[in-house]
Amino acid sequence: MLNDEKDVGFTFDSGLGERTQFFNIDGSMAQHVNVWVEALDDKRFWMGYLRSNKHFKFYFKLPTEAISCKENSAGGCERLFHFERTQVIVLGATEIFCLDGDDSFLKGFIVGYESPKSPRSFVYNTNIYAIENAFLNGDLLDRTFESVVARPIEGSVVSPSFLINRISVIVFSLMKKMAFYEVVSKDCDKAIRIRVSFRASLRALRRVSCVGDLSQCEVFNNFETAVARLEADALREIISLKKESEFELFEQKLHSVGICEDNAFLFVRGHSIFDATIKAYAAVSEKFQKEEIVHVELAFKHSGIQALDDQVRGVKKSWVAVGETLKHNFYACRPEVPFLNEARFRLASDYKQASSMGV
Repeated sequence: MLNDEKDVGFTFDSGLGERTQFFNIDGSMAQHVNVWVEALDDKRFWMGYLRSNKHFKFYFKLPTEAISCKENSAGGCERLFHFERTQVIVLGATEIFCLDGDDSFLKGFIVGYESPKSPRSFVYNTNIYAIENAFLNGDLLDRTFESVVARPIEGSVVSPSFLINRISVIVFSLMKKMAFYEVVSKDCDKAIRIRVSFRASLRALRRVSCVGDLSQCEVFNNFETAVARLEADALREIISLKKESEFELFEQKLHSVGICEDNAFLFVRGHSIFDATIKAYAAVSEKFQKEEIVHVELAFKHSGIQALDDQVRGVKKSWVAVGETLKHNFYACRPEVPFLNEARFRLASDYKQASSMGV
């Protein structure tokens, strides 16, 4: 029986949240809304789109805040879905999920595909793969990198926005074929191998050189070659399944909603593309920091050990990490992110969010 599957003594029921409006110490009649997210960074992300008002008070919760008495190693969304199935969390107006979309938006255009992450009552997702993809806004990336290294990027490095665009163009065709093949083959072993190989290729991009001409970088050229090979593999499998016409229809649907080469990076596994980009530019940042230290050492070489150490320490102290700075800049300015708007508009409508929230 369903109740026998419950493994906690306390449930999160939407009805309880609705009744809490009668116990607000501020005298308001605001309902308490538990917003369940996958990880700590997701709290920071979704907080920007849900602000407490006279109608609702929001409390952002992680999956670990529903404590399991049985052994349960699942984390993130899988843990949330487990608690939904066992009615530990009963979704409603005051118990909602805000999740990464993964590839559910892409695959949602394929007949027969279903995912618990797809938008439904009281479930909101990013549509793009993950919040990490949202951070990779081209202009925000460029301005953040400039602020970290304290110098303009023009002419000195491959700009982060240029790198993201090149990756996006390269992966576009493979991304479509991979998503389609995974669904129609029901995630067969070959489809899984292609996905694993693609993620390995993205990880290899962490070593890409972003100083000088990108076309002369062996790591980047190897990435482009690997993606082309995987795309050919996926196409060959689609043809072997006699699914070419269905794939063409799928492509047309993606085109009709605006998915293209320039924004394909939004639908690639977020951790993979974010980590690769940040690692590559962290290496450039480290190079510039060393150059700045050399400059300081030359300028203060006759000023005594203490003065020299103070100057070097000052450079190191003022040098911040690229990845964390990018995230904080995103949280502060909330730039426009295509396809994320559906969730933002739904939240704004359902929970009376002010227009100043950027929706």
